[in-house]
Amino acid sequence: SFDRRPVADAVDVLAPARRVIVLERVSNPTNLGVIIRSAAGLGIDAVLLDPTCADPLYRRASRVAMGEGYAFPWAWLPRLTEGGLDLVRGAGFRLLALTPDPAATPVDAVRLADGDRVALLFGAEGPGLSAATLSAADRRGHCGEIKTQAQQAECRTGDNPFLHDILPRYVVRRDLQPIVLLPQSLA
Repeated sequence: SFDRRPVADAVDVLAPARRVIVLERVSNPTNLGVIIRSAAGLGIDAVLLDPTCADPLYRRASRVAMGEGYAFPWAWLPRLTEGGLDLVRGAGFRLLALTPDPAATPVDAVRLADGDRVALLFGAEGPGLSAATLSAADRRGHCGEIKTQAQQAECRTGDNPFLHDILPRYVVRRDLQPIVLLPQSLA
């Protein structure tokens, strides 16, 4: 019979990683599949999910991820505001939250710097990241000029231009080792 492999512990997934995606309230399995597939293709080391996210091994998420969820490193975290972010930060990661808030630093202003371990925080399709998660982040980045509610929704979740247009600008391959770097103000 087919049994699921044991889910990896978040500490074990974070230990070798340099850049990860952390998700809060991403409940749409299609969006979750896109995030996992994009993360794998862009050289992200792992995806971490809070308990309100869809199951990465749910059949729709698996199909959209083209099976990446079976081999790609992922783990569950406690709720982000109840210890999940502390676990990620305790592993040495800087937290960069994606938000449609124009008061946040433009994502295009994120500068490259070697050595930082970065956790990119993505929120739900509608409300985005919770206010508590946004305030706990080391840095908040926005996607640029946002005029419509549809653009706000795209900016909040992984099913958006950030993964396909903006994020690749900050993933640099050096000797086949992808590196995501932070603004100098976080260095």
